[in-house]
Amino acid sequence: MQMNYRFIPIILISMLLVSVQYVDTASSVGVVPAKIDMSNLLKGSLYIRSIRLFGGEEPVLYNLNATGDIEKWVNFYKDRNLTEPIHNISVFGRQEIIITFTIPEDISNGDYSGKVYAEVSNVGEKENLTGSVVLLVFPVQVSLSVVGVQILTGNVTEIKTRDVEVGQPLSIKVNFLNTGNVIATPIIKVNITRENWPISDFTYLDTDVEVDSRDLIDVQWDTLNRESGSYTASIIVMLGEGVIAEKTLLFDILPRGTFTRNGEIINLSYIGELSEGSTLLIQALFKNTGQVETNTKFIAEVYRNGILDEILEGVENPVVDIQETYLFSTYLKIKNSGKYDVRCYVAYENNKTAVHTLSFNVKGLLENAIPAGIAIVIGIIGIGIIYFLLKRRDIETKKEYISDEGDSKVRKRQKSLRLPWNKRILIAQHRPVGITGKKNKSKKKPKGLRLPWNKRILIAQHRPVGITGKKNKSKKKPKGLRLPWNKRVRIMWGRPEGVTSSKMFVDSKYEPITTKEETIRELSSLNGVSRAKAELLYNSGFNSLEKLGSASVDDLLKIKGVNERFIEDIKDQLKSKMDK
Repeated sequence: MQMNYRFIPIILISMLLVSVQYVDTASSVGVVPAKIDMSNLLKGSLYIRSIRLFGGEEPVLYNLNATGDIEKWVNFYKDRNLTEPIHNISVFGRQEIIITFTIPEDISNGDYSGKVYAEVSNVGEKENLTGSVVLLVFPVQVSLSVVGVQILTGNVTEIKTRDVEVGQPLSIKVNFLNTGNVIATPIIKVNITRENWPISDFTYLDTDVEVDSRDLIDVQWDTLNRESGSYTASIIVMLGEGVIAEKTLLFDILPRGTFTRNGEIINLSYIGELSEGSTLLIQALFKNTGQVETNTKFIAEVYRNGILDEILEGVENPVVDIQETYLFSTYLKIKNSGKYDVRCYVAYENNKTAVHTLSFNVKGLLENAIPAGIAIVIGIIGIGIIYFLLKRRDIETKKEYISDEGDSKVRKRQKSLRLPWNKRILIAQHRPVGITGKKNKSKKKPKGLRLPWNKRILIAQHRPVGITGKKNKSKKKPKGLRLPWNKRVRIMWGRPEGVTSSKMFVDSKYEPITTKEETIRELSSLNGVSRAKAELLYNSGFNSLEKLGSASVDDLLKIKGVNERFIEDIKDQLKSKMDK
């Protein structure tokens, strides 16, 4: 199987374009999860789920929509406040999208399905743009099962607390899982005593938990102005009218300053392109290594060429629990080129972590354009060289022409008559056509066929055909099957005899390769040869009159149904035709 070399320049150009625009294609995009399943859903209820969209080194514009049974039940929101629905969003890094499913009150019980689509549009565009081109589509399969009965159930998997200092809130954490088909609001009753004396009694019911969702409910009690010592907390968790969990916990309230406060940045990184006008996402992973939860604040001091340019703060200032981690984020807009040092730390209470530094160089637009321009020039030169070599290569090409047969047109193919360079040189040097590489042993110089050495070189080098020479006045056929110079030129140029067009459309002087049907008709034209016998001859390898005429009697006798009388008759007819 031979390779089609015509497509090589196209492939190389495509590779060049991909290599030049490596930044856009390096963007990592995607959606998780790929499937949402919900069962035991109640008519007229609202259910909430979320998906996560991923961007890359540049903002990625997502278009959001839904199809199927759920098309009119779905809304998309940027956060859990559910204030304003959205239809598209620009994602830099990653973004959580809240999806609400509003089950109609007038539908039948049963299973419903559909798909939520997140379509990636133009990379680097802003929100609310129209006319963008969709590049990728990420589907999320949704399956819903609707029932007509309200189910209110849930499980408490853990209730815990810990010692605190005076003035710090006591945190009682309840891990609750909603296993029903409606939103659940656990009722948490807390009774705090000290040495069997009642200190405080309160009820917490401010957390709504979505269907099939788990929530770590944080119930806090203020310890300001409380005495140091040991306390007891009795917790009862109720759902509706039933109690689903009970637990008694012991804890101490300690003097202020008992616990150590400490933390560290365990990872610092950035996402984005280092160029003028781009935006970097700086991320710092902080871990609370102290003995108490602490208030935190992320600070990034930006130095350009050694001079303080600006001070950035984290998007949020959270309270980080003991041995917990938190990923801080902030955005740096690169306005000018230069050497950047971003010194980052996390402030907590009256302390701060060790300073970690991100260092990088930003080149100007002109500096970035020069390597890309060099790559394009090198690629174009390389393509030109390869194309030139392919044009010089002796490859077998297939040409097409059309011949009319009655009312129908038959498309046929012929092979090029182009010869290898070494045989073309032999022809130019007056070697016989049946080239063997040996010298012409003929002692006599054929008349009128010999060309001057310089014109023979032009022929061998594929120079134009306009070469003049003396006409062949010899009436005798020269030895060695030597051809006139003009026919040798046509052979060297890969053209059949009588063909003058570079398109190689066959004219009446050139007999094209015939089809099986034509050959059988030609063989059947001989007297005594039926169509069946003509097919038998064709299938035995005698697919032309020339092959049949040059075949030996022994070869023809090997064909079933052929005798010597038939062979003699056929030979006589072929000889008569050749004489004519």
